[in-house]
Amino acid sequence: YGSKGKLKTGLELLKGMLRELKEAPLKPQQRVFLLRTNILPKIMYYLVNGRVHQYTLRECDKCVRRFLREVLHLPHDTPGVCLSCDGGLDIDCFESLVPMYKWQKLVSLEEVPDNLVRDLSQLPAIRKRFQLKGAQTSFNNRAEYRMFWKNKLLDNLDGFGLGEAADVPQVHSWVTDGSSLLTGEMYIKCLKIRWNVWPTAARASRGRRQAPLCDAGCRQIEGLGHILQQCNRTWDKRGARHDRIVEFVGSQVERRGFNVIKEKSFATPRGHRRPDLIIYNKDRVWIADVTICADRGAGPMALARDNKIKYYTDDDLATEVAKVAGPGAQSVVGLVWNWRGCCEKKTDEWLKKM
Repeated sequence: YGSKGKLKTGLELLKGMLRELKEAPLKPQQRVFLLRTNILPKIMYYLVNGRVHQYTLRECDKCVRRFLREVLHLPHDTPGVCLSCDGGLDIDCFESLVPMYKWQKLVSLEEVPDNLVRDLSQLPAIRKRFQLKGAQTSFNNRAEYRMFWKNKLLDNLDGFGLGEAADVPQVHSWVTDGSSLLTGEMYIKCLKIRWNVWPTAARASRGRRQAPLCDAGCRQIEGLGHILQQCNRTWDKRGARHDRIVEFVGSQVERRGFNVIKEKSFATPRGHRRPDLIIYNKDRVWIADVTICADRGAGPMALARDNKIKYYTDDDLATEVAKVAGPGAQSVVGLVWNWRGCCEKKTDEWLKKM
């Protein structure tokens, strides 16, 4: 009880806030932004500093996930890990974090220089307030918490393609920053593709004995990765996606004073080589090629980058490039993304340097 009567539990406060947020005339990405930056920190403070049971934390997590599935129109079997990890919405998990924060508060009280505060921290009433009934913390810090969810993401069929998302987090800022550059409908579609929950024949057949093959005659299971990366029906869209990235990278480096030659073919003894971009100035020459690779099942994105570098590292090609770009020091660059939108770490470093 408080000065205004019976105090509300954290679960009751959370339900009320989520109800108001759901009824507000906002875009889905704006609801996600307000949830992460306003509602969850308030509830987290309330739960960490009050008395709470493990059951309450579990119900709070269920309430948040149910809300997100409703406002984002996600299928009921969307993995919870996609909502809690770095590659997803990065929503705090109360059941994991509240016990950790309570333990950290108690430890900080025991380490205060003031003797009176240290003695008070040993009182049963104080320790009881910071102990959680029915739970023990599994993490010592936030880094261990993030690693736990990353490992769960890699073990999940729908999420393992996002395993390298945390290497270049700024690429995914649109997921959580409430950006108005996307319509609400497009934002939801982008999330479904990113998390591999877009309705496909393979996803609809989960739980059955055999997944159906692609009806375009590809003799491959009709999953989202196959549709976007291999299917005969989408080859023109894949080419257009690749060309847009090449055009964007080329235009950006041109704005910074470099000269750019796009998709020029060179004849070499090993066959024709056609790098996407030749970027040069009076001192340096970069032979750059863009690729959009499959999920980690085909290997990490660094492997795709190394294959590109190996393919274009050729003395005869270097001689031909020097004829059009000048005698500057040459280097080969592989620019790699996967179909979920993750950027390879060395690719990000090179783009920043340019």
